[in-house]
Amino acid sequence: MLCSSHRNQLDSPLLRLPGELRNAIYEQVLGNWDFRMVYIKNAYPQLGLYCRRVGESGRWQRLTSALTTLLFVCRQIYAEARYLPFTLNVFGGKTMWCLHKLLDRLNDNQRRRVTNVRLVLSRKNMAWDEKGKLIGSRLVTADDARPVFQGLYGLRRVVIAWAGRTGRINWATLRGSLGTWVKGGMYGALNDGVEVRVVRTRRVEDAATDV
Repeated sequence: MLCSSHRNQLDSPLLRLPGELRNAIYEQVLGNWDFRMVYIKNAYPQLGLYCRRVGESGRWQRLTSALTTLLFVCRQIYAEARYLPFTLNVFGGKTMWCLHKLLDRLNDNQRRRVTNVRLVLSRKNMAWDEKGKLIGSRLVTADDARPVFQGLYGLRRVVIAWAGRTGRINWATLRGSLGTWVKGGMYGALNDGVEVRVVRTRRVEDAATDV
């Protein structure tokens, strides 16, 4: 009598495909998503995880288990593709605090496979010294954030999306300060070779699209 895993390999049209074709299908289904953690202010404040396709400007949709249904079809598919949602997608937050909460929900194995991070920042959420030098986030202390961000061993790209006005600082100066802050390691997290981009967006809601 065949065990279920061997029977799946024989009967499943997907598992009978060559590995490179299965990988292409996995990438189409599980990849190219932008995940964003949002703090929802209502009668019962809560954190919500939303998603939409990278580069799209449509409405964000609440993340549901339907996105990862493929992973739970059988053990072999889970073994082959379980980390792809972390390596193929963008993880971000409406504030630094939201991003911190999103990454903190991942276990160590998931966090180390995150490759793309987007920080949505605005002036009211950042701290500055008396000389106008950027210090960091008002909402997340270095002690809280460091253990989370230092676990991003697979990080390859960081995009800073600045939302709203720049205050008394011109954009070129602010962009340079943000780039220096990120390249300096933020919380000691960045490895050599991480690409850093600083872009500007009109509103926090648009911050998944570069402007």
